Amino acid sequence: MTTLLAGAATADITPRDWQGLMDGYGARRTPSQGVHDPLFARALVLDDGEKACAIAGCDLLGMHSSIAAEVRRRAHESLGIDPDAVLVAATHSHAGPVGLRGGMFSMLDEALAARVADGILQALTSAHAQRRPAALKLGRAVIDTVSMNRRHPDWPTDPVLRVLLVDGEDGRPVASLLNFACHATVLNASNLLLSAEFPGAACALVQQHTGAPCVYLNGACGNVNPVWMRQDFDSVERVGQIIGGQALRTIGELRTLGPGQRAHNIRWDEFPEKPAPGRALEPRLRSARSEIEVPLRQFDPDETYATRIAELQKRTEALAPGSGGKEKNWPVEQYRAVAEWLRQAALWELLWPIVRSILGLSPI
Repeated sequence: MTTLLAGAATADITPRDWQGLMDGYGARRTPSQGVHDPLFARALVLDDGEKACAIAGCDLLGMHSSIAAEVRRRAHESLGIDPDAVLVAATHSHAGPVGLRGGMFSMLDEALAARVADGILQALTSAHAQRRPAALKLGRAVIDTVSMNRRHPDWPTDPVLRVLLVDGEDGRPVASLLNFACHATVLNASNLLLSAEFPGAACALVQQHTGAPCVYLNGACGNVNPVWMRQDFDSVERVGQIIGGQALRTIGELRTLGPGQRAHNIRWDEFPEKPAPGRALEPRLRSARSEIEVPLRQFDPDETYATRIAELQKRTEALAPGSGGKEKNWPVEQYRAVAEWLRQAALWELLWPIVRSILGLSPI
């Protein structure tokens, strides 16, 4: 029978001397004023004897591909893990430092990128060194109280919390991994303190009660925002407690897989088993990686947008005074969307020749 080895560890990647801008909100132009709670790289290494895989989740908005490539290269050199079996991810916290994604509006901060890569490798190396026999157990729960579609309240979200428990053969958990789809945007642009946001709060709660590192992987959160009473750190903790608390319940149930759970039936003097939800996974690892090239957006001519804006303006102005709900929301929503498309098209038309010049590309 295949024996799975697993190890997990965390490394602090907080730039504590950071005096630059924060990432996630274009309207936030004031530099960071300090640290509210630390940012971590959380790592999990699995090895079935034939294949090793590594997962690292970081409390950041996103990461440039060069950081992930550097981590994969060094993990292969120092730990022998196949580069295509290393996943480097971000929790999508909008309360981290700018300069790690790169792109048109945020140049890559090479020094900060190197520090983050070092931190991820530190976590992976420690996790690799702490490998011990373990079993994989998978469970799920539904959390439909902390998120909403940011385009329309009736549109979809993904309310499923997926929990992977890496349970040690000695009865002590090695790690847990949470997957839940929601933007880490309880805090808004007025926040100037670095924070791991609610994914960090959820992981901290789980780690506190299990004694094992907890890794958070965000899901398809494109149009899924968190709900809040106020956009402050108390609300961050509240959302983290709901997600982390549900994860702890699921972990408690998953731990019974294998040894089982029973009750004493005093009438028949028997010990019937109570089945638990979730399932144990075969300890056989596989990995695959593919790079996806996303094409540039094609905008309509300016005249098309201008015509649609004029039509929507007429519809909005024709609404009865005091009208609201769907009667008003739809034309207003469409008006704003088309106006934003027109703004983006104009901006791209202005910047694209400059970008091509910087990159040394020939004119179209």
